[in-house]
Amino acid sequence: MIKVLGIDQSSNFGWAVGHRGMKRPVWGVVDLPKPVGREGVMFHRAYYFVLELIAEHKITHCFFEETIKKPTDKLSVLWQQIGLATHVQSACVSAGIPSQQVLISDWHKRFIGKTKSPPGLKGQHSRQWWKDQAVKSCFERGWLTDDDNAADALGIMDYGLCCTDPKYTQETDALFRRAEDRGTS
Repeated sequence: MIKVLGIDQSSNFGWAVGHRGMKRPVWGVVDLPKPVGREGVMFHRAYYFVLELIAEHKITHCFFEETIKKPTDKLSVLWQQIGLATHVQSACVSAGIPSQQVLISDWHKRFIGKTKSPPGLKGQHSRQWWKDQAVKSCFERGWLTDDDNAADALGIMDYGLCCTDPKYTQETDALFRRAEDRGTS
């Protein structure tokens, strides 16, 4: 059975585990040590937390969000993002499972149905809009979370399941859900 771990890596580390046929995924958020001079502690905790999730849930595949560099990012922020992504990948290598970085626009298109925020939204307002949309998409699926980090991880997990399990895609795409809602599937 294919079991996917979706990760939204940051100091508020969102994670989600799911597989086809699962009534409801499992998800959560772990608060990693804040990095100010403690990046090594943060990376160490992330590495071992991912290993624990892989072992506990018998994960077969891991998908995590791409690291993006914005022109306004400080080097310390980029270092944190790259460090977390690297330690997620390292944990997957140690556990012997494949990992894949996911473009934000790819999981947004699948999970939220959009790749662009509304015209006029910029910066923090656009970022908040995306977070709200991820939470809303979770609620539409009956995955009740109000934490945007968990919601992002659920979206990444959903995308990962589509990449690894074609039957999951068939069973969860919009046409199937509409037919199921009408009782015709």
